[in-house]
Amino acid sequence: MDEVSEGLCSVKYGGKYGFIDKTGRLVIEPKFEHSHDFSEGLCSVEFGGKYGFIDKIGRFVIEPKLQNTKDFSEGLCGVQFEYDGPWGFIDKTGRIVIEPRPRNVDGFKESLCWVRYGGTDGFIDKTGRFVIEPKFESIWPEFKEGLASVMVNIQENTDRTSTIKPASLQSNSNSSSKGGCYVATAVYGSYNCPEVWTLRRFRDNTLDETWYGRAFIKTYYAI
Repeated sequence: MDEVSEGLCSVKYGGKYGFIDKTGRLVIEPKFEHSHDFSEGLCSVEFGGKYGFIDKIGRFVIEPKLQNTKDFSEGLCGVQFEYDGPWGFIDKTGRIVIEPRPRNVDGFKESLCWVRYGGTDGFIDKTGRFVIEPKFESIWPEFKEGLASVMVNIQENTDRTSTIKPASLQSNSNSSSKGGCYVATAVYGSYNCPEVWTLRRFRDNTLDETWYGRAFIKTYYAI
């Protein structure tokens, strides 16, 4: 069972997923192979091997014709139309708003969205135009107070400017021993995909705040 999201919670029964409300009442019958959480009133579900979006009574608003999806944020959602294909964006009617181009995407936050394109990271706006060109090895996929952390590939024998490490990349005192999320990277195939970023945020913002969390992190990276 997942967490409650927008008043509903995904549950698995008889090998299929459905939804209950906060009282435990079954609201949407279990008939989906997989489900996300509700976001902005819609939920991505797998039905017949393809993904579509249902509303809170279980009715398909966007028919299951998609290979993979993210979740809706700020009215748009990243989708894949074919296996291992590029990602584009649709609105809540299923209309393509941004043509598929990036290799991976996150969700829109403050009208910007992290994308991975051609092996590097950047940010696009809601028209698909690059606001920050994809030239960074890795970018934290959201801004905080107008800033986002980036990772650059520092080479030897480069000019002075390119060898300066931005302050936002410096590890804090509690995180100096942390590295990549090795298991997650192996599972998702990329250190930079949004799912691995989410796990790293959980590590840094939740586990690292307690002594037992820090002990777990230390043990994990020591194995």
